[in-house]
Formats: sequence, structure tokens, C-alpha cells
Amino acid sequence: MSAEQVLFEIKLMQAEAEAASGRCTNIVESANQPDLVVNGAAAQAYVRMAAIAKTCQHPQQAEQLLQKAAASKNSADSAWVAKAEKLLGTYDASQQQQKLKALADAERSTDTSAYTGWWWYSIGTIQAALHRPDQAKEAFHKALLLPDSLMSHHFSRVAMADSE
Repeated sequence: MSAEQVLFEIKLMQAEAEAASGRCTNIVESANQPDLVVNGAAAQAYVRMAAIAKTCQHPQQAEQLLQKAAASKNSADSAWVAKAEKLLGTYDASQQQQKLKALADAERSTDTSAYTGWWWYSIGTIQAALHRPDQAKEAFHKALLLPDSLMSHHFSRVAMADSE
């Protein structure tokens, strides 16, 4: 994880707080940041930026951000892709098999990757996309118990807060 990615996440959190409090001046301009991709996954940031844009009365920008999120092919993005598709009205429940494959891939990665926390976070997001909230919560908790990798602790907390 680069310093730029951490800085982007801090700016995104600030933008979310400002939008929630009604201060919407220039807070969504970071949407074109190339450094928002973490381990190949960017849909989470796009969905969160879309929520900010919607809150700040920028529906066209919100839709564009959701389309970017929905276009991701990264298995770690599957839950966020599903959320973007639902918000766009394009969700296709028949893609369950793809999510199951992504889940199996992520579970295999927990045994071989140095980024075990990241993969447990990814498993949690996939479980959430499969509508398995208990398994998702369990995976997020596992991510929190492991050493932080690629901001897996932070992203797990964001995902758990989003599911409440």
C-alpha cells in the first residue's frame, strides 16, 4: 500500500464526513485519482464516492462512479460490484456462479499469500454479495485478527459498517 493510497482513503473519509454534515464544496473531485486502486480493487472507492456525489446532489456523477464500480472484474470487488449494480438497477442474480468461483479463489489465496488479512476481507465482501451476512461478518473479524495488509483492517470496518 502506497502513501498515496492511504492519503486518498483519508481524503475519502473526510469527504464522507463533510457530505454527511452538508458541506459539499469540491469534495468529489478526487474521483479521477489513479491511486485509489488497492490490490487491483477499486469498486469500493467508486461506490463510496458515488454515495458522496448523490448526497451532494450530483446524480450524474454518482451514476458515472457506480458504472465504473460495476465494470470491475476483480474478484475482491464482487460485493461492491453487486452493490453498484443494485443501485444502478442492473443487478443480475444469475451471476451467483461467478461469485462462488471468486470465493473459492480468495479462500485458496489465504493459504499462499502474504496478504492474508486482505484476502479475508475479500472473502467477507464476497460472502456479503452472496447474501451470507454471518459468514461475511466472520471473515471480516478474521481479517481484523490478522496483521493488517493493504488496509484490510480499515476496509473490513468500512464493510461491516456498510452492512449495518
